[in-house]
Amino acid sequence: KVYVFSGEMPLNERYNLTSQLQRAVVSISLNISEGAGCNTNKEFVKFLWYAYRSTKETITCLELCKRLKLDSNNNTTTLMKEGDELSAMIYSFIKKLTANR
Repeated sequence: KVYVFSGEMPLNERYNLTSQLQRAVVSISLNISEGAGCNTNKEFVKFLWYAYRSTKETITCLELCKRLKLDSNNNTTTLMKEGDELSAMIYSFIKKLTANR
């Protein structure tokens, strides 16, 4: 959804905010995937933290889009809410994996 949204942004943002937003949102799933291939929970958690931070970065980019009025279809509020939900799930998973240390 974020990738589609970013594709609708003005062309003058293509190499700035659009690019940053796309990199941040893709990084979330890539880090979770990479971490899932690790041998230990400790290693996995390291990549979950990267994904968590990328989620926060994505939310911040969306907030900037909203403030800069780059959201012609008013999607940022919904996307930020979903980002908050995702970051909470990642954080909860991290806490679950580190609880038994």
